[in-house]
Amino acid sequence: MERPQNVRRRRATAPRARSTAALTGANTATPSFVPDLPGRHVVQLVVNDGTSDSDPDTVTINLVTLAPHRTGPNQMVLWAPS
Repeated sequence: MERPQNVRRRRATAPRARSTAALTGANTATPSFVPDLPGRHVVQLVVNDGTSDSDPDTVTINLVTLAPHRTGPNQMVLWAPS
C-alpha cells in the first residue's frame, strides 16, 4: 500500500531582512512565490512519505532589476525574458 506524501516548502533565505516575500500554498503541489526585492532568494522542498523526510531540494532565484530604457516619442520597448 502506498503511503501519502506530504510536501513542505519554505523560503530558506532572502536578499535582505526587510523582504516580506512569502510562499503561498507552501504545502501544496503548486505553490507560488512573488519576490519583492532584487537579490538571491532560496526556496527548499522536502517530501515526507509518512515515515521520513527527504533531503531538501533547493532552488535559487536570482532577481535582478533592469534600468529603464529611454525611448523617443511614439516608441515602445518590449522585453520578454527567455
